[in-house]
Amino acid sequence: MKRTILYMLMLVMIVGTAAALPAPMTFYFSDTNPAPGDSLTYTYRMDAEPMDSSYRTMIHFVDDAENIILNDDHWLLEEKGYNTDSSSFYGYHEYPRTLQLPSDFEGQLRIITGMYPWDGITAGPTVALDPSYVTDFGYNRYLVGTINVQQPKTAPRASSISDTTPAQGQTITYTLSYDAVPMDQSYRTFVHFIDDSGNIMINDDHWISEEKGFSTDSGSFNGYVS
Repeated sequence: MKRTILYMLMLVMIVGTAAALPAPMTFYFSDTNPAPGDSLTYTYRMDAEPMDSSYRTMIHFVDDAENIILNDDHWLLEEKGYNTDSSSFYGYHEYPRTLQLPSDFEGQLRIITGMYPWDGITAGPTVALDPSYVTDFGYNRYLVGTINVQQPKTAPRASSISDTTPAQGQTITYTLSYDAVPMDQSYRTFVHFIDDSGNIMINDDHWISEEKGFSTDSGSFNGYVS
């Protein structure tokens, strides 16, 4: 009995003295639906614990096939003035970093973080962190957020109509409005008044240039257009 108790006490002591690991936290983003080529600011967040060595921070923006679209690896020293083996690397840490999204990519990007040794030439394998706040992405990598990069598109607004219960033969005025974004070419606007069966009763297709003096591919076709 004494031997069993002693063994259990030793086991508790061993478990209790295990070193705590830094825990990545979900990042904040200035925009989770940015456009290609936009500037994006993310806020790095960590529940920190001093580590056994100075490790470089890995920040990878990866696509669905895990291709690295953006790499923002850096040293903690650049942002905080100390490294991961400092006693100052303790408790809640955050800092912003800004980067430029590529102009030729659209789609979802997952943001992966981790830490690895680097001697300026060769990167070592990523080291284990505490995944309590985030998703373990495998191979000591951790998912801290997602963004959707998408080209803004022109969005029609609800049209206003001078009379919603006009008599037969009556003249009505409707107002078209858009949250506009310049388009890749000049497009014609179609406006169809249809009955309950989808039959076109009135067709008022036209060019925006007839009303505004510019086309959908013009820089003037931007913002609120009515």
